[in-house]
Order: sequence, then structure tokens, then C-alpha cells
Amino acid sequence: MPRKIPDSLLTGFVLIDRQHEQIYATFDDLMALLQDGSGKSQILETIAYVERHVLTNFDFEETAMKAYGYPHRVEHMAAHLILRENVKDIRQEVQEGNITPALVKKCREMLQDALFRHIAEHDLKMAPFLKDKNPNEDGWSL
Repeated sequence: MPRKIPDSLLTGFVLIDRQHEQIYATFDDLMALLQDGSGKSQILETIAYVERHVLTNFDFEETAMKAYGYPHRVEHMAAHLILRENVKDIRQEVQEGNITPALVKKCREMLQDALFRHIAEHDLKMAPFLKDKNPNEDGWSL
């Protein structure tokens, strides 16, 4: 069962909130592996899960923003690009064998700061607009 994100970061869209919880849980798994000194292959496998969950969420949001003409989509999508690059950088560091305390700190900052800040600054701003365009809470007809 995915770990629950703080209620203050819930968008009110079931699918997006589930995606965020999956990302959060997968980051928790990654942090545990990094802190426990797990093997490189296990860490890389978990990073692949992180990337998959992040890409699924971002692709869904970007499709919805485009479909409904969200006025702040360029800014929102630029923020997605930065987060994607951060995950790629982490993967690259692990592939190069740079599993250091600095990498653990970078991962923690990405979850607690970048990802949560992104949800607070972008997703919570986007959600009311998209909800107004399609009030079916459980899904969007994209």
C-alpha cells in the first residue's frame, strides 16, 4: 500500500493523488536502499520505478493541461522537465558508482523539497482549473 502524502498536498483528483502517493512510496523505497547501503543493481531498479511513476504522472497531467487549454501549462511543464532531469541525474550518479551521503541528501531534497513544492505550487493550482473543465472527479475524458 503506498504511503499517504500529506493531506495538504491532495489535489482532489483520485488518479493524480494515487500517482503522487506511488511516487512518494517509491522515493521512500529508494531512500531506504540508499541509506542501507544496498547494491547498485537494486538501487537502479528502484530508480527505474521512480522514473516510471514520475513519467506516468507527468504525461497524464500534461495531456490534461493540453486538452483543456490550461493557461499555465508551459510553466508547469518546465517544472516537470526539471524534475525529470533530477531523476536522470540521480540514476547517472548511481550508475557511475557515486552512492554517497551527498546523493542521499540530493534524493531527500528532491522528495521533500522539489517534488512536494511542485505539487504545492503547480498541481494544486492546476487542479481547480481542470476540475472546472471536467467535474468528474474519478477521471477525465481526454
